Amino acid sequence: MKQLRSVIRSFVIQEIGNTTEGYKWKLARTDRFGAYYTFQTEQYTYDVTVEDFMPEYLAIEFELDRRHSDEFPDRFGAVTDEGKPFKVVSTVVSIARHAWENRSELFMEPEKLKGFFIDAAPKEGEDENIRAKLYKRFVERQFPSARVDISGSELKVEIR
Repeated sequence: MKQLRSVIRSFVIQEIGNTTEGYKWKLARTDRFGAYYTFQTEQYTYDVTVEDFMPEYLAIEFELDRRHSDEFPDRFGAVTDEGKPFKVVSTVVSIARHAWENRSELFMEPEKLKGFFIDAAPKEGEDENIRAKLYKRFVERQFPSARVDISGSELKVEIR
């Protein structure tokens, strides 16, 4: 029974990764350090940062907008319990795709880039691999030729 649940869960995540539409997002600004995006859910505004501070990889992080700091003092990795994790993940991966496809315009040495890292911070008490596996499914759909490795809650995406 446990194995059947695992197969069904994997199938559902795979299907959702194919069909889940994300939120509308916008590129808010760029500077010499990276590109900064924003998107709005039904309840919150999120900021997504894409930086090239690593020699060969972009770092992609997202957090709640500063306006939510009273409600969520630790905005990075805050769990809002909005119940829309697939839409949020889909949006972050869509932004990653935009940053990757436009790396020549957005980053200083695009020819050196091999891929990106995404931190899929888990909910408190949640197995750190659960969200990482969810992100992996979405990334594999957007970047079919990529190699995706998981280490804890972090994904390393190498684009071939």
